[in-house]
Amino acid sequence: MHLSQQQTEIVRSNLNMLRIVCFALITGVVIFLLLSSVLVDWQNLSMAMDTLPMVGMAVGFICIVQAFIVPGIIASSSANSIALTSEDERVRKLSSIFQTKTIVGYALLEGAAFINIIFFFVAKNLLPLSIVAVALAAMVVMIPREDSVLSWIESRLKS
Repeated sequence: MHLSQQQTEIVRSNLNMLRIVCFALITGVVIFLLLSSVLVDWQNLSMAMDTLPMVGMAVGFICIVQAFIVPGIIASSSANSIALTSEDERVRKLSSIFQTKTIVGYALLEGAAFINIIFFFVAKNLLPLSIVAVALAAMVVMIPREDSVLSWIESRLKS
């Protein structure tokens, strides 16, 4: 099942807004990382397995894992409530559900990055930057593409 031109335009409009939000969240992490990097004392940094950085890395790891699980749960539970509407309305709602699940995933990744930037700065330890790198990489990889969004919506319309 392919979406009509009008339905595709609805999805594109929402996708453009979603991409702006995604880039803003990525930019926030990058700016906070750059600011912390400028302010930290680079000569006193360590890579020791201290408690504080390890706590930050554990919390960050949990957030990263949740970023790939929780959005799917949100999408599944929300998509079940749209069965009795018209197809155009279903496309609008599915596009909105996709936005919500993507923003939730990004928020979890942003949280993982922020807490580890804080632990990098406070504990003067380089290890939390590994979680920041993973979270940022995941954010970049998860930037929604039009073809993936359209196929996600089309697959939900079939079921």
